[in-house]
Amino acid sequence: MTAGAARPVNRCPHCGAEPCLPLWRKFTLGPSSKAHCRVCDCLVGVEALRASAAMLPTFLLIVAVATGLLQVIATMIVLLGVTVAAMLALYASWVPLMPEQLSSPTMIEAGRARRAVRRRGEGGR
Repeated sequence: MTAGAARPVNRCPHCGAEPCLPLWRKFTLGPSSKAHCRVCDCLVGVEALRASAAMLPTFLLIVAVATGLLQVIATMIVLLGVTVAAMLALYASWVPLMPEQLSSPTMIEAGRARRAVRRRGEGGR
């Protein structure tokens, strides 16, 4: 990857699968939560600093409402929509996935095999 190239934000840091998670699942990850890659079954999370920064506008809005700085309901609703949309856009395009466990090629292959067995079991119902 070149110095100016964008970092893939939904690529598994273990196996390189993209997308690693459905977008809705990535949105549910916070700085301290994790999920399993849908290809290799290894644990991934989000970069804590960027995830926190993406949540900051919505958090600041909540603080403004809680402290009474913002009291007009219509303004609150509009700003809530704007800040949540900004947060989701940042999560989708700027917050990368990070490894949440050590992995090796053997672990990745074992995880892929587990996923394949689960898929076959679900398909046979």
